[in-house]
Amino acid sequence: MKDRTFRGLGRFVVFHGPNEAGKSTLRRLIQDLLYGFRPATRESHPYAPWDGREMGGEAEIEWGSGAVGTVRRKLLLHPSGSWTTDGDKTKLDNRPVDGLGAISRDLYEALCSLAREDLEFPEDAWGEVRDRLIGSAGVRELRPAREAAEELEKEGKTLWRADGRAKGVKARDLREAHARLGAELRKAEGREADRRAAEEDLARLGEEEASLARERSEIRVRLRRAVRLVPLARQLDSMRRFEERARGVETFADIGEDVEARLARWA
Repeated sequence: MKDRTFRGLGRFVVFHGPNEAGKSTLRRLIQDLLYGFRPATRESHPYAPWDGREMGGEAEIEWGSGAVGTVRRKLLLHPSGSWTTDGDKTKLDNRPVDGLGAISRDLYEALCSLAREDLEFPEDAWGEVRDRLIGSAGVRELRPAREAAEELEKEGKTLWRADGRAKGVKARDLREAHARLGAELRKAEGREADRRAAEEDLARLGEEEASLARERSEIRVRLRRAVRLVPLARQLDSMRRFEERARGVETFADIGEDVEARLARWA
């Protein structure tokens, strides 16, 4: 594939050849020239020459706008690369070529650089794509959209005739089911109102319980204080009674200290 020129190619290009002809190598070379080496080490790159020869390539690229540039890349100990256009040389290292825009390497490989196995779609490929796009998205409780759609379509055929008119028996069953579900809905709404009222009562009772708990705590504090103060109050009351009984004792001040001797003589 050395010194080969491809011009005037169509929108689709197919590399065809026998096994080991170099089709995959050429495909990978184009990717590496555009986007840089992946992996970026010679030891881990799957297309590194076994005989130790230099790994790299050079290509002249003509964009859709008509601009032409040359890209050169080598992979030694470290990747190196350059992009030359109109005599101006830009160092790329291992960066993509300027001008690729928003087309990433993964997008290029998925849409623009397909291998044969990429074109071998399973029989139900589009169904699988649809399920992945609008399916259960990993939620086990949800069923695939395609399966649900098929069941809905089957159920619809039992409800409608071929001329688009509803089948009488099914229509009547649907009206009865609608009325029954409406009654159940009204009951459910009533139960919901009762539940909300019960929640409000429960919240009010919780506030009352908290208030009673605070009041009980205050009563306990007062009771402990009373237990400590009651003996002191009793002693104070006794002292007051003795004080009342001792009033007027100053009228006996002239009796003197020998009252008992005087009483004995009188006796």
